[in-house]
Amino acid sequence: MFEFGDVKFRPVEKEDLKLMHQWENDFELIMYSRAQPMNLMNMAQIENSSKKELKKKKSLLHCRDR
Repeated sequence: MFEFGDVKFRPVEKEDLKLMHQWENDFELIMYSRAQPMNLMNMAQIENSSKKELKKKKSLLHCRDR
C-alpha cells in the first residue's frame, strides 16, 4: 500500500467486489469515466473479472522471477 496525499492505494480485496459492482452499474460514473458504451455487469461477472486479473498478475510475477 502507498499513499498520495489523502488517497491510499492498495490491492483489491474480496470485500471490495460489492463496491466495484455498484460502480460498474452506475450510469453517470460509467458515462464520464469511459470512452466505450455502458456495459452493465452482474456480481458473478465482477468476481470472474477479479479472479482473471489476479491470475494474470500472478502469472506476470512468475515470469519476472525467471
